[in-house]
Amino acid sequence: MDEKDIVIDERFCDESKKFLYSYLKTIDPDQVPKMDVNVIRKTRNDASLKAIDMFRPKNVSETEIFVKSKFDDYEIPVSIYKAENFDDNGPITLFIHGGGWTFGTRKDYELMMCALA
Repeated sequence: MDEKDIVIDERFCDESKKFLYSYLKTIDPDQVPKMDVNVIRKTRNDASLKAIDMFRPKNVSETEIFVKSKFDDYEIPVSIYKAENFDDNGPITLFIHGGGWTFGTRKDYELMMCALA
């Protein structure tokens, strides 16, 4: 089976497509249901929100701000996680979610960011 024989939603980023092509070559295509990227996004988002609600530490607050892009008028959402005992002069961690606007969201990493805070 070649990549030309596999139809994948064009909204997937190149990295996701390469993974899917590789994976799909190992199984019988008739066993694979049609993939709907919107259903996958919603399922992942719902699961992430449940986990966040269950395990989020109570001593960490989240603030969302928007930073205007210097290239256009797009406002980039930024989440700031801060522990109650945060020292304003202490170190910080910068995490950039590289989802390619196809898979995952910043919220998928919220528990990890709370732990780092």
